[in-house]
Amino acid sequence: MHNEVIHSYGKDTMRTTLDIDERLLREVIERTGEKSRSRAVDAALQAYLRSEAARELVGLAGRIDIVDSRDERRRMDTERPDGLAS
Repeated sequence: MHNEVIHSYGKDTMRTTLDIDERLLREVIERTGEKSRSRAVDAALQAYLRSEAARELVGLAGRIDIVDSRDERRRMDTERPDGLAS
């Protein structure tokens, strides 16, 4: 299960010491296919955040009205500035 992950090592990174369950870390390294512990943890954190964002979106189901305006947008894009269709 190797997913492409965007790594942002540089100015936004921080060095820290964490107590992490070795078994969990080995499994994360194995599942992500990453070679370094830092990259594996980064991949796991990104996956967790994506999962939570998806869960939040699912939680919004039925709570908001989404209007599909693509057809209207296409029509507007093909009209000339004077309001006449091209």
